Amino acid sequence: MKKYVLEDGFEAIEASQNEFGKYHTIYKLGTSNVWFPMNMQSCMNLYAGFENPYWMNLNGIRIGGALIEPNWFGLYFVISPFEDEYKLLKQLLKLVKKYLIQKNQIAYGIHHQSVPFLKTKNR
Repeated sequence: MKKYVLEDGFEAIEASQNEFGKYHTIYKLGTSNVWFPMNMQSCMNLYAGFENPYWMNLNGIRIGGALIEPNWFGLYFVISPFEDEYKLLKQLLKLVKKYLIQKNQIAYGIHHQSVPFLKTKNR
């Protein structure tokens, strides 16, 4: 099981694809205003098929998840009661830059509501 220790109590731990698919469906799609023409089980099956899922933990507590690969991350989400998406994104950026950077583009397919977090100068 891969694990990346980050700053301020954060860590990324390799997740099971099936469990990641369930959490992503509930915590991202279930809280986003997106139209997706599938039932819950189909969504879970779809997202369970993605490779390289990781849990994001803060002080040993699961607070979110993301797909993490060399040069990029995506399909991230936060788990209630944690709500600080900026803090999660900041750690994901640091993780990719520190351990996995191989070229300049490290994120794509980011939801338009998250763009302000990524453009913040305090990265």
